[in-house]
Amino acid sequence: MNSLLSDKIIKDVISYLFSPLMFAHFEQRKYLGKDEIIIRDHHEFQKFRDAPFQEDFYSHLFELEHGDPPTNAQRKSIKKDIMYVLFQNNRKHRELVEGVRLLEKFYPYVNQFILKIMDRIGKRNFSLLLQRVESYLILDCVVPEFHRRCSVAPVFTIHDCIITTEQHKLELTNVMFEVLHEKTRIKPGLSVEKLDPSDLLDDNFIKKIRDDIYKKSTKSRFKKKSWSILDKHIETTNEFLKNN
Repeated sequence: MNSLLSDKIIKDVISYLFSPLMFAHFEQRKYLGKDEIIIRDHHEFQKFRDAPFQEDFYSHLFELEHGDPPTNAQRKSIKKDIMYVLFQNNRKHRELVEGVRLLEKFYPYVNQFILKIMDRIGKRNFSLLLQRVESYLILDCVVPEFHRRCSVAPVFTIHDCIITTEQHKLELTNVMFEVLHEKTRIKPGLSVEKLDPSDLLDDNFIKKIRDDIYKKSTKSRFKKKSWSILDKHIETTNEFLKNN
């Protein structure tokens, strides 16, 4: 974040950095760095926040372009494409992806904003930044408020999913909606799914997961990963020694 805050190349978007996509994570003043930053909003971000996330954003993009709701297959395709918005900054490839094209067409400011950050800090750091945002919203905001209202309810989290008992599902849904809306000013789309303990994993599913792990667990991948971790530890240690 210090890199983003001090970079002159993207100075035109720094003051908007905390508004639509990541404001919740940085509302704690310690993340804003030494220099005070004026947090501003932009009408294009407001337009994005006003999109029907509470209903279905993927269908919304499709309807803006075609005027009719998508089929299930078309919706799944748009949903898959949106991942490239967040994790791909190759312009030529993005031009070939329909979901990216639609976001760029109807929400160009948001699209350019994401690209500028990815260009500066890289795809990996941007994905880590999004993970931090998600964990902050769920673990630091939603869960404590739910625990305050339902202190006896069990709570488990998996990414953006919160698991509790069925008797507390309504209160949990209300808390999630209220907190996420307050923090992001976006009405979130939430769904409730009942976990059935009788749904057992079959052998084919387990074999598929195992084969996928074996396929990716090559010696070359391990060596590359181990060196990158070592380099990161050395870099972190140097920073610590330099500042202490």
